Amino acid sequence: MRSLSRARPHLLVPNRELPRVVRRLAVAEIGSGGRVQMPERRDEQRIEVELEVRYRTAQEFLSAYSWNISGGGIFIRTQQPLPLNREVQLRFTLPGIDRTFMAHGLVVWTNPHPSRSSFPSGMGIKFMDLDPAAKNILADFVESKRTPPPPVQEQKPPAQKPPGR
Repeated sequence: MRSLSRARPHLLVPNRELPRVVRRLAVAEIGSGGRVQMPERRDEQRIEVELEVRYRTAQEFLSAYSWNISGGGIFIRTQQPLPLNREVQLRFTLPGIDRTFMAHGLVVWTNPHPSRSSFPSGMGIKFMDLDPAAKNILADFVESKRTPPPPVQEQKPPAQKPPGR
C-alpha cells in the first residue's frame, strides 16, 4: 500500500488501485475548480459530536476530542495524528448513554495540516471489532442526532356544541 498525499489529507491506497485513484483525483480536481471533492464512500451515517476519547497504542496512552462519529469509525482531533495503519484501543462514552464503549481501531486516514481542508488536524479511525450491541447503540445515537424530532403539536380539546342546537 502507498500513501497518496498529493492534496492532504492522506489517503491509504493499495498499489494495484493507484492508477485508478489518481485518475479519479484528477477528474475530481478539474471538475471542482482546483479543489478535490471525492464522492461520499461511507456506508454509515456520520454526525459531528465532541466526545472525549481515550486511546492507546503499544507505546502510549493519549486523550483527545472527536470531531465526528459513525457506527464504522471516529475522527479524532489532534495536532499529532498517529501514522496510517497504526492500531489503537479506543475508549469513549456518548452523552446520555450509560455505557463505556471500548473498541480496537485502525488509523485509516490522517489530516496533519488542515490548511488545505475544512477538517481540523487529526485522524480517522475505523472500528475493527465493535460488538453488535455497541454498534446498534451507536447507530441509534447517530440516528437520533441526525433526525430532528417531529414538532410537538398541542392537543386541543374537541369543540363543544352549544346546548340546544
